[in-house]
Amino acid sequence: MYQEFWGLQVKAGKETSYEVPEGKMLNLSQATLIVNKNKGGNRQHLLMCESDGKSFPLCALREKVCENSALALSLSAGSLTFKGSSVYDISLTGTLVWEEEDDEDPAEALKAGVRKILQSNGTGDEDEDEDEDEDEEEDEEDDADAPTKMKGVENGADDDEDDDEDDDEDDD
Repeated sequence: MYQEFWGLQVKAGKETSYEVPEGKMLNLSQATLIVNKNKGGNRQHLLMCESDGKSFPLCALREKVCENSALALSLSAGSLTFKGSSVYDISLTGTLVWEEEDDEDPAEALKAGVRKILQSNGTGDEDEDEDEDEDEEEDEEDDADAPTKMKGVENGADDDEDDDEDDDEDDD
């Protein structure tokens, strides 16, 4: 699932339309009364939404009392018209959400994207199988180069003690 920030300002006394893109969902999460000058008193400011010819109030905002309203509305694709206060602008925020277009594994999508880039740069798919074979051979070589148990070393301790004894014998 993908999402991106969404915002819209409904100007005072005006209707503002928005078309929710096909295949996306609009999640409205906040409405804020934009109070720039004290000119509305303590009046109620309704935010209305019209869809499919029907109009509904989304929230009621009041200067100095309730200038923000949390919303939890999911609106599907289609045309929406918002109308707010005749005195103040109202800001709407939320997210646009959509599903991934295909159910492809992200690792496979990455490989396909790399292949597409390589092809656009003039490198074809014929090299891909060779590259995989080379990678397998390199892995086998790396395993062969891996350190093996050293002679005279047990449980992480080396036999320097024997060397010290030999050194002591030479001092005699």
